[in-house]
Parts: sequence; structure tokens; C-alpha cells
Amino acid sequence: MMKGKIFGKAQMGVMLIFMLMLMVSLSGCGQDPQGQTGTSADNGSGSEKAVITMAGVKPGGGTHIITEGVAEVIRKDHRDWNLSVVPGSTMGNLVNIQNDEADLGLSFSPTVYEGIDGIGDFNEKIPDLRFLVALDEDASHFLIDKKLGVDSISDIKEKKIPLRIAVQYRGSGAEVLAKRVLNEYGITYEDIESWGGTVSFQAVPESVEMFKDGVVDAVFFVCGFPEANLIDLFSVRDIKPLPIDDNVVESIMNKYKGYLPITLPGGVYEGMDVDAPGIGQAVILATSTKLPEEIGYEMAKSIVDNLDTLTASYQALSGLTPELLIAPLEPELLHPGVHKYFTEIGVLK
Repeated sequence: MMKGKIFGKAQMGVMLIFMLMLMVSLSGCGQDPQGQTGTSADNGSGSEKAVITMAGVKPGGGTHIITEGVAEVIRKDHRDWNLSVVPGSTMGNLVNIQNDEADLGLSFSPTVYEGIDGIGDFNEKIPDLRFLVALDEDASHFLIDKKLGVDSISDIKEKKIPLRIAVQYRGSGAEVLAKRVLNEYGITYEDIESWGGTVSFQAVPESVEMFKDGVVDAVFFVCGFPEANLIDLFSVRDIKPLPIDDNVVESIMNKYKGYLPITLPGGVYEGMDVDAPGIGQAVILATSTKLPEEIGYEMAKSIVDNLDTLTASYQALSGLTPELLIAPLEPELLHPGVHKYFTEIGVLK
């Protein structure tokens, strides 16, 4: 019995020493250089393999298609990278980048600027945010059923129209813009409800179905054009776009960074014969200075090298060029690797 006890203590001692040695040998593993997480990991052969999380948006609509298209062209060029796409939101993606829960995120240009400055719905500044590329310019689509007899946004307020409108997800860049446009005309969501109307917060496909079913009689989207869901809607409902007045566009642009004037051209949708002036924003692939410079460089290169594949995945991207990928962006806010790449190919001087 005594011998058994002595042997047990010795065995436990050996095991403890072994465990301590193992912990020491592993202490340098499982953490990226400079303490970063989520950007790289050891692939078991002594070299590092990039592990990248890209936060997109909820499935449905053009922005989701763009996200998957970008991920696919990067994976094609870098099969040794582990790049995953997770659903998110245009504001939440930026917070996740700040919290090291994502390396890249889809957002809109005004949302990125507000994140950097810590204004709007952001509680604090996110100074490390950077632009990777601008993938598209989304335009406002304020569409209304012709049966309402409304010719302008001002008419809605003057006539106190009981509008049943669907905007995109609450807190999304598109919904924020819808609220800002309405506010410029002196209209709030509460006003619409007090006039007997409703405000619904849905993705583009769900909102289109609501319009078809007569649940709503107006929508405010911010998307590329032509948008497939809207091609369908124009073909089955008698609708028209409401223009946004130039002074309203100018006022919003003076108050908030990142917006730009965009006109929906007549003929882009069936039955839409005249231009519809409006406001828009760039679709941004955002990142932070924590993303290694070489990774940002290679991502930019993959996107440029595969523009034909990317534009073929989504009609609204047709005509995208290396110059347009950074045209709406401030060069000093580009990710360092991206700045280096576009300088090398002569787009940046």
C-alpha cells in the first residue's frame, strides 16, 4: 500500500513536469504577429496561412451578391487562404472589425466616415478603419404606386398621405438615408404613422413582395441599378420614382460625408421614361490598419485582376474599372497595402 502511494506521487510529478514543458512549447502558437487575432494562423508546416473573416450582409439583394463575388475572386487567387463570409450589417460590420471579430466588412461610404469620426449611431471613434475598395455606387430608389396621385416628396407632407412604405433594415445605411431624406422634407416616421400610414423595415426582396401583394405602396431602397428585384416589380406594378430635389441632396451632402448625387436614368426600368435625380453612396469593402499590409495589397490585386469575373456576377457592376475602385475614396484613408498597389499600377500618383 505504501509503495503504491509513493509510486502514485512520482507518477503525478512526472506528468506535471510534462504538462509544464508542453505549455512552454505551445506558448508561441495560436496568436498572430503583434498579438493580432483572426488574420493568420500556423498551417502546421511552419509557415503561416491567412485566416480571414469577411462580414457581409443578410442574404438577398445586390450587396450580398457583391460580397460573395469578391470573396470568390480572392479565394481563386489565394487557395492557401482560409477566407470565410459571415452575415452582418453595414454598421455592425465596422464594430466587428474594431473588436477583431472580422477583418473585412461590407458597408457604405457615409457609414465608414461616421465610424471613423464616432458620430451618428456610433458611440465612439473607430480611428483604425480604412477603405479597401469601393465596389459600386448605390442610388436612392424612392418608388411609389401611381394610384396615390403623388408627384413629389413634398406632396406627401402637404397632403398628409397615409403612406405605407418599406425601407431597408433599421440601422442599415440605406434606412438611415431614407430617414435623412424624409427629414429634409419635414417628414418623420411618426408623422407617416399619425397620418394612418406604416413604416416597415425589410430587405429588398421581402419589400418587393409586399409591394406586389398590396401590403405597401411605396419603397425607399439604396441599391445598384438596374436591380433585379425592381426589374420584376416594374413589370407587374404601375409605379414611378419620386425625384429628390437638388437642394435636399446638397443639404445632406453638406451635413454628412460620403454621399454623392446620382440620377436614375430614364429607361433603366420598364415604364420609367424620365430621369429621377437622387442621392447615393459608395458600397465599401472596409478594413482596418490591423490587417497586414501584404494581405491588403494582395486583395486589391486580386480584385483588379479579376474585374471581368466580378462584373459578370452582378449587372450593376458593369463598367467597373481600377480607377473607379478608389475614385470616391480619400487616398489617405486607404489601407496601406491598397495605397501601395494602386500607386504601383499608376492609378494613384
